[in-house]
Amino acid sequence: MNLNCATFECSDQLDDMPIQMKRLVDWNTEVLHRLLKQVVAQRISLGKSEWDDEPMLIREEGKVVFDEVADVIDLPGFVFKRPQDPDMIDLPSEAESQLRTFVATVANAYHSNPFHCLQHASAVTMHLSKLLSRIVVDELDGIDEENEDEDSSESSEVSVPPADIAPYLHNHTYGITSDPLTQFALVLSAFISAVDHAGIPNSELGQEDPEAAAIYKQKSIIEQRSVDKAWKKLMEPGFYELRRCIYSDETELKRFRQVIVNSVLSTDIEDTELQNLRMLRWEKTFSTGTYNVTREDINRKATIVLEHLMQASDIFHTMQPWIVYEKWSCRDFEEKYIAYKQGRIKEDPSLTWYKNEMDFFDNHVIPLSMQLKDCDAFVVSSDEYLVSAQ
Repeated sequence: MNLNCATFECSDQLDDMPIQMKRLVDWNTEVLHRLLKQVVAQRISLGKSEWDDEPMLIREEGKVVFDEVADVIDLPGFVFKRPQDPDMIDLPSEAESQLRTFVATVANAYHSNPFHCLQHASAVTMHLSKLLSRIVVDELDGIDEENEDEDSSESSEVSVPPADIAPYLHNHTYGITSDPLTQFALVLSAFISAVDHAGIPNSELGQEDPEAAAIYKQKSIIEQRSVDKAWKKLMEPGFYELRRCIYSDETELKRFRQVIVNSVLSTDIEDTELQNLRMLRWEKTFSTGTYNVTREDINRKATIVLEHLMQASDIFHTMQPWIVYEKWSCRDFEEKYIAYKQGRIKEDPSLTWYKNEMDFFDNHVIPLSMQLKDCDAFVVSSDEYLVSAQ
């Protein structure tokens, strides 16, 4: 398979991939496989069954992906059931095979750009998975420490039953930790977010590909196209058993789709209008100082947090130690400089790189890392991210 050729054709020759690409396919498959087992485990614990007739979503005529972005994603409320152990779940062999084929197909559709490539998509996926995993670990540690402080007697052992921990985690993370399907959709979004990226930003892509610009109404062309291509592939008959594992009814299908749409489109930080709208929504939701308790308020917070997790993971290198920033910053510069030399972008990045990077940190990276900290659901990671960014 040629990494330079973006294609969504499935191939039975997955083992003939270059070794580096094969390793990335295997790793991304394993990450998604682990999350998918959690999805199935929860479905079993809730007594849900797989669908006989597949639920379908039909986009209204004239609508594009951008039109689907929701202000609030409806996450399920908390219902405690003794969870099934995901490690004891065996997915159907057809579903496992289809998952790997899907990952390989998406991987093959990434171009060999210096920055927006399969390696970067895998790094984004890794950092998003790390953030999600640290939510539970950090919060459980915090609960244990509180219990130790409350009762320091040597003769008693204080432990929090799972029935007490589960609602705490649900409320503290606005329901995100209680819904494996949302987590699976978020991580999948990280993997597909820049598929078929042409190596130039939306502003230049709209001029280079006016047909795509017209189709997507001059908005978030890269991001909308990524969602459309990956979704169209996933809906093909060859991934039927995989879909049966992902969602069991129309409600789950809608939530799965909505998380993907909101998450992928949140990575478009070039659109000033969109950024301003996100900032206003953040201020309205998290900076009022009021405690909102309605289901819609909680889901609105969850929606914003999901988008912030995605954005932070998408620019992970700006919130990591210097050596990580240097590596990916060099790749980013190389990608832009190649495009400039090819006449695909007008601005010579070597003349404006320092100022643009400083503006990027001041206007986006630092505010984003501070907002992650203010969410209060990811305290440890957000502290590290903010310190590294500064």
